[in-house]
Amino acid sequence: MAFTAREQELLDKIKCVMPANFIAESDDVKILCFGDLVISDINWWPPYSNFTRETLPVELDQIVVLGVSIFAMLFKQMEATLQDFDYSDNGLTVRVDQVGKINTTHVNILKIYQQQVDWAKKALLLRTGGQGLGTPKFQSQIGQFLKLALGSSFSWNQ
Repeated sequence: MAFTAREQELLDKIKCVMPANFIAESDDVKILCFGDLVISDINWWPPYSNFTRETLPVELDQIVVLGVSIFAMLFKQMEATLQDFDYSDNGLTVRVDQVGKINTTHVNILKIYQQQVDWAKKALLLRTGGQGLGTPKFQSQIGQFLKLALGSSFSWNQ
């Protein structure tokens, strides 16, 4: 399958970071699907955006790479859940617990990812001039305006 130059660039960045076994088990389409999942996650983070593989700013590429790592780890954790087990016989206990170890790493890296997306969205908001905030200007002046408009008989404290 032929990819656009932007898709190939994103794919190459993801492949540089992902573990070799993930790359071996996944074809390029699957890796880009993971990228789409992350881009969708970024889009729904406030303020709402509508990025695609082609329109994603280059500054967000590294967040997509980190997000693909996190989502791949999450799916690996779901697979490990099916393989974990406990066995006990006459005082001998065997316990295979991969999920606990994966979960600790997942929780730690998820915090970094969430912080990066949050900062990137704030930077995007500043870059666009704060459009879409919907905050009325001079909100603190409403009480003074009502007092002037309605006279001194109108007061909040009575």
